[in-house]
Amino acid sequence: MGFFGFRSDREELERLKKRGDYLESKVKLLTELLSDIDSEIDVLQFDQPKQKVPSDVNQADTELETGKRKSLSHEKIVVDMRGGIDEKKMLSGGWWPPENNFRWTGRDSTPAEITFDVSPKAAYKLYVSFFVPRMIAKKPISVLAYGKKIFEFTPTKESTVEKTIQIPNSLTDRGILKLSITSSFWCPGKIDKSLKDGRILSLAFKHIELERI
Repeated sequence: MGFFGFRSDREELERLKKRGDYLESKVKLLTELLSDIDSEIDVLQFDQPKQKVPSDVNQADTELETGKRKSLSHEKIVVDMRGGIDEKKMLSGGWWPPENNFRWTGRDSTPAEITFDVSPKAAYKLYVSFFVPRMIAKKPISVLAYGKKIFEFTPTKESTVEKTIQIPNSLTDRGILKLSITSSFWCPGKIDKSLKDGRILSLAFKHIELERI
């Protein structure tokens, strides 16, 4: 009697070998079946048509994203007086070209005009920083919106002035805010002929910022 019971060791080993061969063939068959199934799944996935998103949905998403970017661009607008592309679009009459980090007003002896694209019916704060030369100190400086005076200030001496001006939503209902800055004028060449500068100047603006509130 062998180690495995009633059969001899040789007989038992032969039996196990046959059973192993049988199981191996079954595993091979199952592997082939699974491979065929995977191939069928790949074909089905490949042939499945892609769902087409309606064009109006794509358009709506695009408009929402554009509107969001536009809304964010109106939250805070900074004019640093360095001659940027947006700055050139906003500044019109009365401004001289930039000099380092500021711009003179007074060109053509006209008010300095600046136009902002704003969110309709939104209130804003306008921050301004400018230099007042001694030649026009004690002369009034005004800011007008569509011809209506919204701010006036009279400096007492040559100085750098920083002011905050409230812009009510009644001035932004068109989606555009157009401002004019008026002040007195002076000419460097008339103050000091050695300068040979015949420009008509007024204030030197360093910074203008419009922020939604």
